[in-house]
Parts: sequence; C-alpha cells; structure tokens
Amino acid sequence: MYIGDIREVCEVLWPPKKLLVGLDPVHDGSVLVERAAELGRRFGATIILFDCVQNQYVSRRYFRDGHALNHARQTLVKGHRDRLERLAQRMIVGNLSVIVDATWDAPLDDGLIRAASRHDADWILVGIGYHRIPRLPFLASTDGSLIRQATCPLLLVQQRPWSSPPRIVSAIDPLHSHGKPEDLDRRILEAGACICRHGGGHLYVFHAFESILRAEGGDALEPLPVEYAEATLEGAHNAAVEALLEDLPETAGNVRIAEGRPEEKLPLFAEEVRADVVIIGAVTRSPWQRIFIGSTAEKVLDRLASDILIIKPEGFLGSVETAPLHSQVRGPG
Repeated sequence: MYIGDIREVCEVLWPPKKLLVGLDPVHDGSVLVERAAELGRRFGATIILFDCVQNQYVSRRYFRDGHALNHARQTLVKGHRDRLERLAQRMIVGNLSVIVDATWDAPLDDGLIRAASRHDADWILVGIGYHRIPRLPFLASTDGSLIRQATCPLLLVQQRPWSSPPRIVSAIDPLHSHGKPEDLDRRILEAGACICRHGGGHLYVFHAFESILRAEGGDALEPLPVEYAEATLEGAHNAAVEALLEDLPETAGNVRIAEGRPEEKLPLFAEEVRADVVIIGAVTRSPWQRIFIGSTAEKVLDRLASDILIIKPEGFLGSVETAPLHSQVRGPG
C-alpha cells in the first residue's frame, strides 16, 4: 500500500525540522550520516551533527591546575568540532542545511538529550550495530536510558541502507496495554504516514496480543492473577484496530493482527515484509512497571534488523537535567 499522497493523517506529529545526529568518533558513522541526509532532504530539515566530548583522563585527578584542565578540555572539544565541520562540508549538497555542535558533557546519553533540548530538536538519530550483539553504544552502559528519557522521537539507525521506496511498519497497541496513553498509537501511525508522505514509502500496520496476560519471573513465564488481566480476545483486538484505522482506509490491505508476544511476533513480521523502519511506542511511567520488566521497545532492540523509530506520548517529560556538565573549571586546580 503506497500512501505518498496522504495528507490528512499528519495532524499531530508534524514533519521534523531539526534532526540531531549523535556521532561516536570511535565508530564509522557513515550510514548514520547518510540516513540523516536522506531524512533531511525528505523533510527539508536541518541536520545537527553532535559530539558529546568526554575523557576520563582530562579531569582534576590528572590536572591539578584548573587553567591547564580548561585548556585541555577546550582543545579536545575544538578537535571534535573541527572533525564535524569537515564532515558537514561533505554533506552540504543542494539545499541541505547542516550545523555542528561539540560539547563537553557526561554521561553520553544525558549529553545527547541535553543537546536535543538545547537545539530544540524534533528527532534524535543514533547508530546501532557496532557490536556483535547489535546494541546501541549509548545504551550499552546505560540500560536503555535514551529510550526511557528522550522526550522527542528517537531513531535507532542500523548499518544498512533503506529500500527505495522504504517499507515502514507502525506497531500499535489499540487496547493500551502496559498503561499506554490513548494518543500514542495515533502518533505512531502518523509518524509512519509522515515518512511516506514526504518522499514516498509503503506503510504497514502491525498489532500483536497475548491470549493470557503474563508477567516475567526470571526465566519463567507465569500467568498473572485474573484481576490484572485485560480483554485479550481476538475479536476485541480486531475491533480496536478497526476503530483506530477508521480514517485510514488505505491501510486495509496491509494490516496484520497476530496472537503472541509482541517482542517475538513483531521481528518476524518486520522480516517478512523486509521493513526498513519499525515504529514503536515507549512509556516508562505506568502502574504496570512493577509487573512488566522493560518495554517492548527495549526487548526488540536485539531482534530487529531494521531501523527503529521510538515515539513517546505527547507531553512526555524525562528526568535528565537540562544544564550540561560545564567545560570550564573554576577555582584553584
């Protein structure tokens, strides 16, 4: 189903105008930069190349003099900024707008979130696939902090190009399991439609449900008490999906409803349709947190070969402080 001409579905999640790209100087970010450039051209968005600069040896532990420490940090930041400037010059083709930012900050995930706030970024882009197990470098040591704390959409980019046109999967949960807000599915659908509308694409809608609500307990799965269960009959889920898609009749031929655990069924469907991007929602504050360990977003990270676009509910607030770790050291060394 091609939806390049759909306009009315993009009412809430407007096309991003600023894309913050979190680069890692240790790894090859060429695919990440190419993806950012492609999206920048699709949306007419400004690309912000960002380096979060930090070095454990450039600290008071090794520099007793504050002025020397400041100079060392500023020299490191300048080196990163110069590298970004050279990269930006190679990216500027046609009307693509690229700016750079290198800032001394830590930890990496918090620095990236602060940079997004500072630049008023609409999306954050970071790369995955650098490790044997495809974990995001920023997430490897922070247990999914970016997913939980980023307030704007977060695109996790795999080390492979998109198809032409790309195949987009919007994974929804119309019965709002795990305490999801009602507007989140709409935003997930609109994100997929938005990508397709600007430059073309194929949109698929996917929903998976479990016949018996279960919770994880170590390596075992145990049925939850009946008072925790929600209606999971197939008919109820079919009706909920149909109601959500009432104003998107063009999706009728590309909707899949599957019985099973979303973190298992979603990767299988994405592989079947050769998805380039899977769009999912992530929520951290809900009464279900004491029952469900992690979100679907974190559970599918290692199982999807596609890019992953993570959407938050409208008005979501993270807990990362907006003030960065200051690059200047005051007082005596």
